[in-house]
Amino acid sequence: MITRPVQQTDADSIARVHERALPWSINGRLGHSHLKGMYERLLSGPDCVGYVSLHKDEIIAFQVSTTDWEAARKRLAEIDWRSKARVVGTCLLHPYDLFALFEVAFLIPRAFRRTKVKAEIMAWAAEPANPIAVMGAHQCLLSSIAELASRGEKKCLGQMQKPNERPMKALSKLSPVIFSKYIRNDVLIFNCTEIAKKAV
Repeated sequence: MITRPVQQTDADSIARVHERALPWSINGRLGHSHLKGMYERLLSGPDCVGYVSLHKDEIIAFQVSTTDWEAARKRLAEIDWRSKARVVGTCLLHPYDLFALFEVAFLIPRAFRRTKVKAEIMAWAAEPANPIAVMGAHQCLLSSIAELASRGEKKCLGQMQKPNERPMKALSKLSPVIFSKYIRNDVLIFNCTEIAKKAV
């Protein structure tokens, strides 16, 4: 297994991992085409930082971060009205996700602004069918945070959906500060400088 910096051409493979690892999520339910477009927009910005892990030349895990969460989230929101209608539609079929959608659209950005922190660890997943993918995902996360630290980011934010227990457990080992708690999401603050030492 090798870990390397993410490239924009990885969007297709990353979308496949996301779709298989997080089929219950709002974006995961919207399918591969939606996810691929989402990652193409995310990876297109100069603020993007990320790593992928490969096994037998196939991406099995990834982590994508940003040095500017407002710019990154603005790119993610650049979809046409049909795509926005699909997002709302899938939430109507899963009413509990309406809370998540409201939090992402209104509460999370307000909380992020109050922290005065610009960097964010955004997307993180491992191929569920590959037993070594979890180790790859962990390495991707540490590498991304170390890269944020090398760019001068002392802290970074994280938005974690509470039903996603396995990554929440892994992130808790990095000793984040819980800044805000909502029905479906917690806002976490990580110390990039300290975490970067673990990636050496």
